[in-house]
Amino acid sequence: MEVDGGLSACLRPPVQQTGPSGRQAVKTRLHPMIWMWSKGIVKRHIDWLGRLRIPSFIFISAGYIFIFKIVLGVFGIVFYMLFTGTENGDAWDIDDHVIGYGLFIKMVVLAPLIETFLGQWLPIRLTEFATKRTPVLMLISISAFTGLHVLHVSAKLSDLVIGLSGGLILAFAFIHWKRVSFWRAYWVTAAAHAVHSASIFFVKLLEESFIRFI
Repeated sequence: MEVDGGLSACLRPPVQQTGPSGRQAVKTRLHPMIWMWSKGIVKRHIDWLGRLRIPSFIFISAGYIFIFKIVLGVFGIVFYMLFTGTENGDAWDIDDHVIGYGLFIKMVVLAPLIETFLGQWLPIRLTEFATKRTPVLMLISISAFTGLHVLHVSAKLSDLVIGLSGGLILAFAFIHWKRVSFWRAYWVTAAAHAVHSASIFFVKLLEESFIRFI
């Protein structure tokens, strides 16, 4: 009986497991691994930014606005073309203003000072009366900064790209430095904004000079 039972057990078809298949099991294991890996990279990078001296922080933040502007601009243009078949400006367009001292003062001096107050200082300061959670402060500040760029009659896709990319980096800069003081957060954020705007201005100036030369 024992032998027969052993033989019958060997000949019995294997019991199908009800658990996830091999591929599903790998995916189940990979998803949290990828999430933790990417989360760790972001955290280490943020910690690295936090250790930078102010001048380095300002210039790197200005560069990050460029990077996010390019990424969002590409996705925005592709999305817009898929649904409309046309483009709607580009992320570096500064309309038909005459390149000169007046535009430089507006872009590099006035806009950073005013927009840092309205897009970072004021919304973050007011929101902190209700909560000091960083994600909430970031969201409110990004929304306010983006609103400054899109809530007008002639708003274009490029305005949304500028608002979101600048809003994200400048909100992070302000929230990071407000731990020292609101004054330092204000001027560091405004300086990063000004450096980025100055680079846009000089790129446009070189472009126009080149066109006139040829």
